[in-house]
Amino acid sequence: MVAQESDLTFAQDGDDLLVSLVVMANNSPHVLWTRAFVQTGKVIPAGGTVAQAKPANRVSLMYCLIQNRDLFRRSNKSVVVKWRLPNRTREDKNYVVERCFSPMAAEWPELSAELNALMGSKKDNTTASENPENPPILQ
Repeated sequence: MVAQESDLTFAQDGDDLLVSLVVMANNSPHVLWTRAFVQTGKVIPAGGTVAQAKPANRVSLMYCLIQNRDLFRRSNKSVVVKWRLPNRTREDKNYVVERCFSPMAAEWPELSAELNALMGSKKDNTTASENPENPPILQ
């Protein structure tokens, strides 16, 4: 899914800007990773000079929703993806949503624990493909 800026909702919480997006996922447990980067720069108008350059920010909103296919169900759910942008307002005009997974090294310990919990959420050692009462949806 490629989200458009019109799919985003914005709310101000004190000095922070809250941005959210609703995505569809399988109705099974998930781990959600999010990250936001604000890239600042200046844009020189065509035929203009550096002195005429105007500030321009690009806000990259990244997310990755991870699910265990062994736990897939025959239904979907809505998942709200949220980003908190400290000390920002809606003045930034260029918001780009990227569905990607590029965590920093410091994030791995927490992510590993969440992913291990997702794998351990199976009720028994039978995978969905081995259970005739719960066949896999995707193969």
